[in-house]
Amino acid sequence: RGYDYYMFSDQDDVWMPDKIEVLLKRMRDQERLYGTDCPLLVYSDLEVTDTGLHTISPSFIESSALRLPAKNTLQQFLLYNCIPGCAMMMNGALRDLADKIPGEAYMHDWWIALTAAAFGRIALEERPLMKYRQHGGNAVGTIRAESDADRLKKYASLGKIGRAYASNRDMKAMRRAQAVKFLSVY
Repeated sequence: RGYDYYMFSDQDDVWMPDKIEVLLKRMRDQERLYGTDCPLLVYSDLEVTDTGLHTISPSFIESSALRLPAKNTLQQFLLYNCIPGCAMMMNGALRDLADKIPGEAYMHDWWIALTAAAFGRIALEERPLMKYRQHGGNAVGTIRAESDADRLKKYASLGKIGRAYASNRDMKAMRRAQAVKFLSVY
């Protein structure tokens, strides 16, 4: 099966010294409630910073246009991705279930959150546990209120993610394609 827990790391972000400890405690609390065989995802808020690590916003969740799901339902995650991969920890059960991420999954973190919402549980640690550095080279970065058309233009030059977004006429088509693939996989 591999390891008990998994995390993603972006090379340009700075973790708080206790990030792993805090997320691991939250994960183990969830495992006590739901068992280690339940696919579990825990994540934290992020402090948004500039390239020099000066605070832009103390809370990614509060400063972004993301509508954080109140109950982490599958329907909400089918519509939008609101958990940055760099902020999440997943257990082995979720990793095993989401192991093969298809090309129709536009972002690995979105696919993993979808899988957790459909088959497991998701828990938020409200305290920011990393400095999320924003600069011109971010693959995605913070998400501010913008139209779907503006978002498509922004992603058009961003490699695989950009090509995936740009290859769809609009966000609805992208969401639909991912949802159809999710249904066929699971």
